[in-house]
Formats: sequence, C-alpha cells, structure tokens
Amino acid sequence: MRVNENYLAHVLSIKFEDFCAAPADGLAAVWAFLGVDADASLAAAATVSIRRDPNALHKAAYCGPVTAGHAGAVREHAVISDTFGAKIEAEHNYTIGTWCEVDGY
Repeated sequence: MRVNENYLAHVLSIKFEDFCAAPADGLAAVWAFLGVDADASLAAAATVSIRRDPNALHKAAYCGPVTAGHAGAVREHAVISDTFGAKIEAEHNYTIGTWCEVDGY
C-alpha cells in the first residue's frame, strides 16, 4: 500500500488482525474517518460475533514447528520471508519475518 500512498489520500487503511483484536475501536475509527458520530454501545453490539484472533488456528499450525525449531519448517519460513518479505512489508506494512514471534506464537 505504501507505493500508492499519493493516490490513497482519502482511504483509511485498517489491518484485518488489528480490527479483529479490537473491533469496537476499529469501527469507531471507521466512523470517525467517515465523519459519523461514534456510538460505543452500537459498536459493541455490531462487533460481538467477530473472532478476536481470526488467524489463531492457522498461525498455531504454521508457527508451532517454526518456534519449536524444526529444521524444515525454519528453513521454509526463511525462504518465504527472504523471497516475499520485503515486498509484503513495502506494499502491505506487514512483517512476515517475525510473524511467528508476535502475540506469543
């Protein structure tokens, strides 16, 4: 996304995982961006069914072997990070290299 910043002056960028972690706050940020008065009770009600960590199962399955030091998993993660990491970070502000170290994984 960073490469398009000049074209995105009127766009609110929200990381999916951050929104899910605090959906009422995320919804309030969207409303503020749109110029709509935030209603905390409405935001809480609207976001009650959002899973707070939508990647938990996938992250545990992928990162478990990486953090346990399994050689193949560590090597594959390094290849993914080395091959795609800079592009992902530049375009999406998302760091794949430390993904398994964040949030206790």
